[in-house]
Amino acid sequence: MKILWLQYICLALCFNVVGLANGAENPWGGQYEPVGLTAGGSIYMANVSLHDSQLLTVSSDMSCSFLTTNTGVAWRMLHRDEIGSQCTSPAEFHPRDPNTIYWLHQSELRVTHDRGITWHSTGDSQPWNESGKRAAVKRIYVDPDHPETIFVGTDSSLFVSEDASKTWRLCGGTVGSVIRIAADRTKPIGATRRYFVGTDQGVFRSDNNGRTFAPKTTGLPGGELTGFAGPSDGKTTILYAATPCTLKDGVLAGGLYRSRDNGDTWQCIMNAGLNRETKRTSEFANGDLPQYLHLAASDKLPTRVYVSGRGTSYFPPNHCTIYRSDDAGETWRATFFSDPRFNKPGMMCNVALDYQTVVSGNRDQDVTRNLEVSASNPDVVAMSHGRWYFLTTDGGATWKSPHEGGGKTDADGHRVWRNNGWVVTSTWNYYIDPFDSQRRYLCYTDMGFARSFDGGHMWEWDQKIIPWKNTTYALAFDPEVKGRLWGAFSNVHDIPNGNAIYGKVNINRTGGVGVSDDYGNTWRKLSLPVERATLSVVVDPHSPKEKRTLYASVFGSGVYRSDDGGGTWQLKNTGLDESGMYRCLKLVLHKDGTLFNLTTGKRPKGSTAGVGLYRSTDKGETWQKISTGQPWTWVKDFSVDTEDSRIILVAASREKGGLYRTLDGGKNWNLLVSKASEHFGGYFHPAHKGWIYLTCCEGGGKESGLYLSRDDGQTWEPFRDLPFGNIQRVAFDPADPDHIILTTFGSSAIRAPAVP
Repeated sequence: MKILWLQYICLALCFNVVGLANGAENPWGGQYEPVGLTAGGSIYMANVSLHDSQLLTVSSDMSCSFLTTNTGVAWRMLHRDEIGSQCTSPAEFHPRDPNTIYWLHQSELRVTHDRGITWHSTGDSQPWNESGKRAAVKRIYVDPDHPETIFVGTDSSLFVSEDASKTWRLCGGTVGSVIRIAADRTKPIGATRRYFVGTDQGVFRSDNNGRTFAPKTTGLPGGELTGFAGPSDGKTTILYAATPCTLKDGVLAGGLYRSRDNGDTWQCIMNAGLNRETKRTSEFANGDLPQYLHLAASDKLPTRVYVSGRGTSYFPPNHCTIYRSDDAGETWRATFFSDPRFNKPGMMCNVALDYQTVVSGNRDQDVTRNLEVSASNPDVVAMSHGRWYFLTTDGGATWKSPHEGGGKTDADGHRVWRNNGWVVTSTWNYYIDPFDSQRRYLCYTDMGFARSFDGGHMWEWDQKIIPWKNTTYALAFDPEVKGRLWGAFSNVHDIPNGNAIYGKVNINRTGGVGVSDDYGNTWRKLSLPVERATLSVVVDPHSPKEKRTLYASVFGSGVYRSDDGGGTWQLKNTGLDESGMYRCLKLVLHKDGTLFNLTTGKRPKGSTAGVGLYRSTDKGETWQKISTGQPWTWVKDFSVDTEDSRIILVAASREKGGLYRTLDGGKNWNLLVSKASEHFGGYFHPAHKGWIYLTCCEGGGKESGLYLSRDDGQTWEPFRDLPFGNIQRVAFDPADPDHIILTTFGSSAIRAPAVP
């Protein structure tokens, strides 16, 4: 029996490996599968391994970081407890060991020795994290000839370890936030080492192994530094610096500088090929003067240098681009043309198109966020650029888009895209069409709306078809008419998360309800009396098919009802929200006819007034608050038991945060569990009585962003292996009882096992 069991395990593993080798649909390769559109959110700190140009790393502003070993065919999200989101420093690749990478978890220095599979802290002694304050780490640097020497530069200081991060000391003499660190490799190994550091306040040099530094700015304009590089190949060391461009007596001043004598003197290299205009030529330009920001060069060839330029025009020439020099700055040429509308000779688009660019017909070519060149190959350059990651392996002649995922046109003519594991978008709801289970729908922040026609494997995106472009919050399906669905739309994103609740988002932007009669292929607006962010729409299945009764919750206005399929609407706020803010989040119409509405508060006031759950038994004509006396100031979601409308779950954040339940329609409430400062919701499993899921968002829970109780809330199991922390809602596929679908704040949707 033991032998048979081992054979079974081996066969299972073999099938798994074969599946992956043949292009299995799960790029993460484990229990959790990313679903929906790739990319879409802001990304930072791209880098490429000097040992392998297929090994790439990148971070995002959505609480996650990624690694690929095959140039983006499949990206793996790093577990939130190992390498979370950080947008300050790129990963640093060990100069000799291709399996060792240094990176950050928040501001803690961590290391992997297995190409990113597992990560651990480099040690307890990390002085930039001590004294009760964590500094923002801006740069990690490993000496290519002495890899036991590691520098960590922060927003105010520079530290060095000479024993592979066991102990650290503060480097004296530097001032400002560190941009980049470099070593002079021209002296014999074993000799006293010379190091350079560029900060936002200047260039500094150490002649004593990094113990103390002194400014080296003769010839540089005083003030700010925006970029620095110091390539050294063992024979030649060249320093490059970028300073802000200014206008002096009508002449452009500042810009790019070079030093060939280790920083003792500097010469301006604002030479032919660079943008030297002194006024903008486009309303979409980034300013009246060009600016030069990120500098990068390879130790392999110090005379090759790249710099990102902020343009005075949108279209070439003088656009935002990457300039390259092969003669240490004597001459320059632009290498980066990403918008498909760039079509002039010598300025043609040379960047692979992704789904956003294909659909929109343009790409927003803007300022680069970071720029890195392989230390071993000056032709290999990686950069983060808004929502995009770009990589060139031919010195800028062409650029790849490793973030895109592969696209194709299906048999019905839909342009659809696969998920390659890089997911940095927010989703609110996941739906399966009631008449065709192969049709799936995702409601997105910023990306609007996406559809799948093959059960959720490939996805179509066309933001132009929806009536309000930014966010789709919810859908409702006609119970009898195939293809008819209503949508709740908004040009305000992130409600009810912190951006909106803390008042950082203008909630008065437009929104409303739209209807489609062709499965979401085309939409038309419905005429609500106000055009504001609409977060929920429900349909009464018992109303006449020709004149459906609809309800919509409008954030800041209240609840509206239509008795003619959306032709006309009436405000139904009697008894609703004594605060008068009407920050309505979600409607649920139970099968027994009871209508529920959840209303949240406005922080940082922290008031309970108006916040809570309301019930109507007369089609919204009157409302009764059924959570009176509860301490909630900020709620996000609720669920009602499908069989008994008296059983309800409400998730509360911050003050008295946790998952609350009533079993008697709101007469009594009890706190079931508290796992985080910000809970999103609780969800009943439709096929397992007594199963409740808890989601935590904006920081995640103590052990996970997702928990399950299989004993009606008495005990809770965390999904510890779930790599992402900010989970919003849980959806269920009746045809797949072994899995659930998670919508997230920053990782699109995730297909997860139903139990931890």
